[in-house]
Amino acid sequence: KDEGALPGPSRSRLRSVLVAGQVTLSMVLLVAAGLLVRSAARVAQGANFDPRHVALLRLRPGMMGYGPEKAQPFLRHVVQRLEAMPGVESLSFAKGQGLVWLGDTEFISRVGDDTPNFSCKEIGPRYFETLRIPLIGGREFNSRDQAGSSMVAIVNETLVKSIWPARIYGMPREVVGIVKDALLHTDTEKSPLSCYVPFWQVPNMIDARMCVRVKGDPYIALPMLHREIARIDPNVPITEQMSMMDQIRGVYMPVFLARGVVTCAGVIAILLSAVGLYGVLAYTIGRRRREIGIRMALGACARDVRRLVLRQGMVLAIAGTGLGLVVGIACTRLLVGFLYGVAPWDPAAFVTGALMIVTVAFLACWLPAMRATRVDPYAALRHE
Repeated sequence: KDEGALPGPSRSRLRSVLVAGQVTLSMVLLVAAGLLVRSAARVAQGANFDPRHVALLRLRPGMMGYGPEKAQPFLRHVVQRLEAMPGVESLSFAKGQGLVWLGDTEFISRVGDDTPNFSCKEIGPRYFETLRIPLIGGREFNSRDQAGSSMVAIVNETLVKSIWPARIYGMPREVVGIVKDALLHTDTEKSPLSCYVPFWQVPNMIDARMCVRVKGDPYIALPMLHREIARIDPNVPITEQMSMMDQIRGVYMPVFLARGVVTCAGVIAILLSAVGLYGVLAYTIGRRRREIGIRMALGACARDVRRLVLRQGMVLAIAGTGLGLVVGIACTRLLVGFLYGVAPWDPAAFVTGALMIVTVAFLACWLPAMRATRVDPYAALRHE
């Protein structure tokens, strides 16, 4: 009764509210970090293509005054020489402008109907094999798809379901293959409409981007690829030599940057929550030392005391976690512009964040609980 009359219950409640608020904030940050980690992993893995072990370089014969009649035999010779190199699994090329896996924005139309913009890419043979874009049906382009042959195209599954048949570059084309969607997009963006046409059927092609799949590290292969091309014509500039992974990291830098910042903030927040829980429980045990002594003198065992302390701390942690789940569902919608292939309400991120919070909270509560079991009833009951 004497201890129950001591001042400070309002302060104790305030401390509990602050700790629960810390846990709530930690939960929101951990969920956001989980979503961004999954999004960055999705970007690094590629959507229906594999950017690992792919070396990229750009050939610029146009800078040396090459015209199409001279540039195209040069590019064919480069392909033959590189394909014969040991360690090269496959290679292909694409139009010089734009990224190797992203096409230029074009406009196509059907008779009597207008359609949205779509991505069109001029590519060489073995392009889908090199980037490992799954072919649903039909075939890849081959050596027979030249200027003067039947005009052909390969489309992704979204395009063929949405607006086909259509005209590309103002002319109809025969679809010889259908591939999986290989362009990343967020939930706020529509599914990509992509079309591919043969590189050699476009008569004015000069510059090209090469994508070379190698067996080992792309950075080890790049100098060897450079030397082999220079043997054909050392004057042709070879630029933008990098791995495909590095190019993807550069293009999607905001995703990786946001992942790093939010993850660090989440780690700091969960550590602060653990410190807060530990501090509140340690202070409470000090205030309730005589009460614990009385309980133990009346027969309470160490397990009972431990359960008493753990319950007090875990109630705060679970309350904060539950509130964090609700707030997280509302706040994660702000991240939709950074989420590629991941929904803002992704269950894995929410479950992982909750488990981390509960685990850290349990560890933070366990030490004060163990200290409470070591209270000496005689010392606790003795009046000073």
